[in-house]
Amino acid sequence: MARYLIIAPPPTPNGGFHLGHVSGPYLGADICKRMLGLNGRAAAYVISTDNNQSYVNTTAARLGVDADKLVAQARSDISSTLADYQLGVDLFGDQDEAYDAYVKKGFSRLFDAKHLRWCATDVLYDKATSSYPVESYISGSCPHCFAPTCGGICEACGHANDAIDIVDNSSGRYEVRHEQRLVFDIEKFRAAMAVELGKCSLRPYLKNLVGHYLAAPIPPFVMSYKIGRGIDTAFCGEPGQQLNVWGEMLFGHRYFLEKNVGEVRADDRYVQFFGYDNSYFYVILHTAMSLALKETGCHWPLPAAFVTNQFYNLEAAKFSTSKGHLIWANDFSQRHNPDLIRLYLALNGPELQEADFVEAIFERESTRLLAKINRLSEIYNEHGDAVRGPVPDTLKKALAPYSFDLERLADFMIGGAARKAVNVMDLIIRQVELGHLEAVAAIPAFIQNLLSPFCPGHAQICGEATGSAPHKKQILPRMEK
Repeated sequence: MARYLIIAPPPTPNGGFHLGHVSGPYLGADICKRMLGLNGRAAAYVISTDNNQSYVNTTAARLGVDADKLVAQARSDISSTLADYQLGVDLFGDQDEAYDAYVKKGFSRLFDAKHLRWCATDVLYDKATSSYPVESYISGSCPHCFAPTCGGICEACGHANDAIDIVDNSSGRYEVRHEQRLVFDIEKFRAAMAVELGKCSLRPYLKNLVGHYLAAPIPPFVMSYKIGRGIDTAFCGEPGQQLNVWGEMLFGHRYFLEKNVGEVRADDRYVQFFGYDNSYFYVILHTAMSLALKETGCHWPLPAAFVTNQFYNLEAAKFSTSKGHLIWANDFSQRHNPDLIRLYLALNGPELQEADFVEAIFERESTRLLAKINRLSEIYNEHGDAVRGPVPDTLKKALAPYSFDLERLADFMIGGAARKAVNVMDLIIRQVELGHLEAVAAIPAFIQNLLSPFCPGHAQICGEATGSAPHKKQILPRMEK
């Protein structure tokens, strides 16, 4: 039986997780893995951190701290969030010497096969700082949708930029130079990408973006830059530059998955969760790189599904660490039960379109959900000993673990699964209140099959309670707020 290898983006270790982070691919991948397990499917879920990202440098400079110390603190904070919210990653990878060697080996395959080459290309130069600004070092307006953006990618529309084409970036300060950089020719693989991506189910925004890129020649991707952070390109014959972290990331995913599951098999299903804002890198760049690697004899499976989410805003404005407009995930889990937070985020998260987190609404809705969950405990504790019969036939179908088309994982809707769980909970409560006490027998199965992906902590406690010896009185614990 095929294994599912699930990857979520490596968070940039320039700070901990806020609720916007948790609501996206990290919670989505965890819930998906739990549901696969309930359907008898083996799955591994792995993440790491993006230690070589330029935003580490710029954040450290802004805070006046050492960059490596910032990475260490951020990793500690992220690890705490993973534990608090029971985001069940099988490996939270950290970069080591073997990681660097693995990445270099992968790039060497591309370089030796001439898919990666040194080429004179246009780059942006900052005369004020005598540097070459990319990513977090440059900002302006997106040349496609004109929203505020940094270099590399526009978070609003998902389109890539090369920093040179950013609009309104104090142009008098910059000049365009023609210099040697490592370049990867994506266009060479556009036709093959159309075939491969045509096999994947894509959510609407991603489908539109992919269609845009496949409809016309795709510019080469500049795979090296000069930011002083990252893996040096000396192994490709030119020292003093660093590998573009978005290309490095493909090999990082593979390194940590292999570290967790061992040798990857041909029938493994590779599933990539990510925020829509990084679609170009994960879908266009990584697919093209994977096709190039196949030509060198490296037969890693291409993603079977890309599962995206949109932005989760905080009271109508984007979560922003730099502006202090956020709710830290670790702080929030100290004030509220993480199971309730998970369930609320699953019901209200930004799967297909942007959503808005308002704490007052969370307070109201989580209180309502808590009352329903604890009503189940009250019913079971009052009638459970008297009802020892099988689950009624009328509820058996409703209690089956949430299933989805395993061939079209991108069609899997976390919100839909969460709403089904709440609906079945309401159904059981209604049945009992109408006098159909046989419905009480459905409560343990409901918690383990339908509620557990969203509230794993409560499900574990309840499972331990209802799994005790049959001659003992079984008490279903209440959920704390």
